[in-house]
Amino acid sequence: MAKREKRLNELLSYIKTYEYVPIPQLMSDFNVSKSTIIRDLSILDEQGLIERIHGGARALSDDRITKFNIREKLNEKEKTAIVRRAAMQVHDNDTIYLDTGSTCFLLYKEITAKNVTVFTPNLAIIHYGPRSNVTHIYALEGEVSTSNYSLTGNLTLENMKRIYPEKIFFSALGLHNHHNHEIQCANEIQMSTIRIICEMEGLKILMLDSSKIGLHKAFQGNPIRDIDLLITDSNITDEDSKSIQDSVKEMIIAEL
Repeated sequence: MAKREKRLNELLSYIKTYEYVPIPQLMSDFNVSKSTIIRDLSILDEQGLIERIHGGARALSDDRITKFNIREKLNEKEKTAIVRRAAMQVHDNDTIYLDTGSTCFLLYKEITAKNVTVFTPNLAIIHYGPRSNVTHIYALEGEVSTSNYSLTGNLTLENMKRIYPEKIFFSALGLHNHHNHEIQCANEIQMSTIRIICEMEGLKILMLDSSKIGLHKAFQGNPIRDIDLLITDSNITDEDSKSIQDSVKEMIIAEL
């Protein structure tokens, strides 16, 4: 296992150096078989580190590399505490919606309830595949976005309006810590997604680590009063905690 990991790291560095490398060149320089190279490239591709193209592979630009797999590691301790509390909200036979992003992917892997049905545009969840306790995974149609590793666009938004999950889990770029505590969005698409989420009938659960509280961005989503539950971590300040509790229906603080 250690030998393969070492080769994968060397392979990634090699591809980033040359930008595009054909498979025969990789076979020659790494002295491995074609099947081994294809298997290694598939692993790096699934991790979002390279892009497989006909006859070889090419490196992704640095901004695309950081999109998902590195984001998953940011504030990892806080996210882990949050998704463990969120997983407690999922019960046997629930139908749930899991939005885009690394937090929802971590939640998917943390769910222990049985016979759960999942609707999602999250490609990380779709590629991870079914779990023994997840009865069905339904991928929402849409355009593939490499920036946040998801299905997105107007088609996805329209499909969201046609599903009726009992619980809706999502995250966001941040949360304004004054006025109406508007949910802060990365772009117009996320803003539209959150607006639709807030119109859905199920229990709306926002998972947000405390480092995101106080961020102010150009794209303002719904006020936090439009959701049912906020789950954050115990690094939240007393001032922010009190202010948010006065606005949100319910808040859970996950202990670190």
